[in-house]
Amino acid sequence: MGIVSSFVNSLMLPSKKAVLKINKLKVSTSVFYFALLILLITLPDLIRLILSYDTQFSDLPRSVFIFQIVVFYPFQSIFIGILGITVAAAAGLLMNKWMQRRIKYALLWKMSLHASTTPLILYALVRNLYSINLVISIVLMLFVLYILYKMIAVYPKPKKK
Repeated sequence: MGIVSSFVNSLMLPSKKAVLKINKLKVSTSVFYFALLILLITLPDLIRLILSYDTQFSDLPRSVFIFQIVVFYPFQSIFIGILGITVAAAAGLLMNKWMQRRIKYALLWKMSLHASTTPLILYALVRNLYSINLVISIVLMLFVLYILYKMIAVYPKPKKK
């Protein structure tokens, strides 16, 4: 399954068909998909920062500024995104115990990564059209957890012996 089909299936979450297709993906494909998604979402910010060089950052040499914007900003965004995915997967681990399922942390991490697609797109739209506040951020985090909860619910409880 490629990047485009990963994106389409991530948008269809929490449907059972999409959950099962996503869980067949390799972790490396999922991480590459997430990094690409973060880069696309931060692209408007990168453009805005580059255009504001003359007015706000003129005391910094242009080459250093471009290097920082092109290299450090995307890596920082990807790092923070992976940190957020890890926290969501830890919450998924708690949901997993509470719902009495037997899903491994690695699979929960991958599920959290794909569950964050729609909230990340909504976050980018709101950030570029309006302004972000704490309430919007919390609602989007709860949306990720809701999608993750529905994804965990797809898996049946183990049979008791």
